[in-house]
Amino acid sequence: MDLYDGLTRADMIQRWITVVGRSIENRMRGNLAFSLLRDGLGGDDIRLVSQKLTVEMEEKWMDDVTIIVHRL
Repeated sequence: MDLYDGLTRADMIQRWITVVGRSIENRMRGNLAFSLLRDGLGGDDIRLVSQKLTVEMEEKWMDDVTIIVHRL
């Protein structure tokens, strides 16, 4: 949720539904969690995604992310 600053909870949920639905339509069923992660990091903006994945720091740093997609 912290990747979606400025969105309300309802807006985030709607966005997640849209991202997962689009992935299912594109037959990416095995990668639904990855689709959500990519969207949270910047979606189609390659520069933004890259910036979040290549943080330059002197000390060791790791961000943990857990995404669970449960089909109903």
